[in-house]
Amino acid sequence: MAQPDILNLDQDYKQKYGFYDDIKPVFQTERGLTRRVVEEISYEKGEPKWMRDFRLEAYEIFMSKPMPTWGPDLSQLNFDEIVYYIKPTDRKGRSWDEVPEDIKRTFDRLGIPEWERKFLAGVGAQYDCLTADTMVFTEDGAVRIADIKAGQMVYSLDPDTRRLIKQRVRGVAYKGQRAVFEVKVAGRTIKATFNHPFYALVYEKPEDKQRGRFRTEWRYLSDLKVGDYIAITKQIPDDGKPY
Repeated sequence: MAQPDILNLDQDYKQKYGFYDDIKPVFQTERGLTRRVVEEISYEKGEPKWMRDFRLEAYEIFMSKPMPTWGPDLSQLNFDEIVYYIKPTDRKGRSWDEVPEDIKRTFDRLGIPEWERKFLAGVGAQYDCLTADTMVFTEDGAVRIADIKAGQMVYSLDPDTRRLIKQRVRGVAYKGQRAVFEVKVAGRTIKATFNHPFYALVYEKPEDKQRGRFRTEWRYLSDLKVGDYIAITKQIPDDGKPY
């Protein structure tokens, strides 16, 4: 049986895909995956100890597993040649306009939809890490997220207008079993994984000013602390049937 061509990312990426971005990151780990690399990633991301311990536990499980023998041939995959974390910039955009132009061009070339671009750039969010019993508002009323189908119209937050708007579901995916945490706010309990983004209200006060001001940004659950402010829906959409 003929073997598929193996892509050398360092040599013929541009020839195969038509473009190549010369990335000059502000930080990147060494090649290969070790405990030290995992700890460096966690430190660079400013994660709490429990998150670092969670990553290290996952690393030990990964290292204990044999290479899968089913599916495609993975014999040419060399984990020691992979760079597992690259930080392209130390400045996180609060809006799409603040995302660096070279990153925008890459998203354009890859054909990534606008909302997904914003999420990948750190200025948007998607429902991809909630529990199966989470209720999502659709044009037919409240539906469990586990029952949502591709093509359905659901309500999502437009961060520019801060209003709920209808968006069509592009696809659904089961992410398997993961650690779930509870966020309690205004008498409600939200169950989500550590990487679920929340629309947060952040207070900033410059040292040379007597007063500060609030701004909004997306923050992962792992970055939230007791006492932080996050946005919740005050008025639900007037569609479908009550539940």
